[in-house]
Amino acid sequence: MKEKTDFAGLPAVKVVAVAGLVIVAGLLLFSAPASTTTPQQGAGALNVSFLIDGGAGFTNSREVELSIVVENAEECRYSNDFTTWTDYEAPVETRAWTLEAGDGRKVVSIQCRKGDLLARSLAAITLDSTPPEITIGSPSPETESPFAFSFVVEDEWSGEFSCSAKLDDAVVPLKSNETLFYVQLAASLGEHVLSAECVDEAGNKGTAEKEFEVVESFVRPTPSPSPAVRQVPPYGLEILINGGDYSTESKNVLLGLHAGGADACSYSNDGSQFSAWEPYVELKQWTLIGDPGTKYVYYRCRNGHGYSEVVNDYIELVAPQQINTPPAGLSISINSGAQYSNETNVKLSLTAYNALECRYSNDGSSYSFWEAYVTKRDWTLSGGDGKKYVYYQCRNSYSTSQPVFDNIILDTEPPSDVFDLTAELMWGAAPDEAFVILEWSDSIDETSGVKNYLVYRHDGNQPGEPPELIGTPTTSYFQDKLKGWETGNFWQYTVIPVDNAGNAGNPGNMAEINGQP
Repeated sequence: MKEKTDFAGLPAVKVVAVAGLVIVAGLLLFSAPASTTTPQQGAGALNVSFLIDGGAGFTNSREVELSIVVENAEECRYSNDFTTWTDYEAPVETRAWTLEAGDGRKVVSIQCRKGDLLARSLAAITLDSTPPEITIGSPSPETESPFAFSFVVEDEWSGEFSCSAKLDDAVVPLKSNETLFYVQLAASLGEHVLSAECVDEAGNKGTAEKEFEVVESFVRPTPSPSPAVRQVPPYGLEILINGGDYSTESKNVLLGLHAGGADACSYSNDGSQFSAWEPYVELKQWTLIGDPGTKYVYYRCRNGHGYSEVVNDYIELVAPQQINTPPAGLSISINSGAQYSNETNVKLSLTAYNALECRYSNDGSSYSFWEAYVTKRDWTLSGGDGKKYVYYQCRNSYSTSQPVFDNIILDTEPPSDVFDLTAELMWGAAPDEAFVILEWSDSIDETSGVKNYLVYRHDGNQPGEPPELIGTPTTSYFQDKLKGWETGNFWQYTVIPVDNAGNAGNPGNMAEINGQP
């Protein structure tokens, strides 16, 4: 980044003639040769000053506007390099001007004259026509949730940037340290897109985007040598608060956990008073206690063979900054972004920043009661098949956010049954090889559409055996290849349609093949 010196907004120039030179407030002004004019004072004094683009420090265009104040000058001229000047022209209050080519610090000078007296004024501005460069450092292409999102902004001329970011379509708040921007995020399993946009001091906009996938927490390798399964107490305990963050402003934290062979675990803020035993999990919400300072969380587990050792992690609880914005970065996903559901009970994946409480609605009008912010929640859709919306709104001590929503298509009805299945036997090249051609009319599902068909075959000579699933075609046609055909073979076929919501129809009519080559 270049060193910046602001010449904009220099004061008006007052003229004093001394032996052919005029020196005013540190600027060198020129009189006509051998001029001995008495210094001009009061109403007749020669003054000139100007601003570039209203005194701006930066511009991204060579085309600028000069705002000029001239007193008692007869004519003025202009230059970018103090060498090449325009012709003298009548003074004006504003003038379009083209800066010298190439990014960097640009100085413009105006020289005005009245008779034998000359006065010059300077102003400067930085020309920066190149967008800032954004480099997204984290997360990695595959990451677990929660994760860190960070990026660095670089610009040859600008040193300050206004940046924003999105996780998919949700705006996320950013923290910054000079040119490093960062935030801790959480997202549902699957593919996502992070985008960043920064505007430099000249108004140039730079953008960057990164695709990544949130995956299941990796399974840590079993310690070697491996303890015999269920023959020892829980082993290899690990606990990580907020993914290893050094500090937090919130007492509500997320624990990442691991324990080999554990049945149940409990937790403590002081290592003495533990919570009740509960089933082993790998992620758990936990609430710290007390005033700001270093906070520990203790972790222990048990199984039928005994109790584990107690392990801990710590994090610095800092006093929260004054909240002066409503919750931001709200996002909601129904059933991890699924397009269809065949039941009204669904799971919501939620994100919000600076949120204390949130509420939910099926219609955007009638909401649930306010409740503590969580990242996962069970929810019941309104009845009746069709597109269903769930609205999500949060609040904090400052204000209430705008609601966001997600939708899913509810389909609780199975597709229509297949009632006209036909089977035709065709012979293959080998004597014991045969093909059965199955055809039927398309099943109908008006809500989510038919996804595929389940084709079952049953050996009629083995009435006690269950039918065998032999194919899942997406069209109303299937070819079954039979080997080892013998006299007396007897096969029965039936088809069951399945829609995109997972509803299966009833078995349709039975088509039979009975014959010999």
